[in-house]
Amino acid sequence: MLSRVVLKDILPYILIIAALMGAYFYIQHVAYNDGVADTTLKYENAIQDERERLSVANEAALREARAREAELNWLLRERDATISQLENEANSDPDATRPAISVDGVRRLNRIR
Repeated sequence: MLSRVVLKDILPYILIIAALMGAYFYIQHVAYNDGVADTTLKYENAIQDERERLSVANEAALREARAREAELNWLLRERDATISQLENEANSDPDATRPAISVDGVRRLNRIR
């Protein structure tokens, strides 16, 4: 009988404490899930931003590499044309059979630099 009286007196407090604990754990669960969702979204956005930045940087590097390749191809054609011209001049040099280098041969050598 005494236990019924004691239980009857403290039951409302136990229910209030149980309700508060339930509310606390529910709020904590919802807040945790919201935090996970926010963090996931934040990092997905950061990953997407980084991918876009890398894409832009790669395109810029590719354009620069293509421009450099075109420049090097132009320099190669220019060098090949110079070599061809020097060979033609050397083949048509009247002093090509002499044992020493002619003045025109020295000029051709100086143009190679």
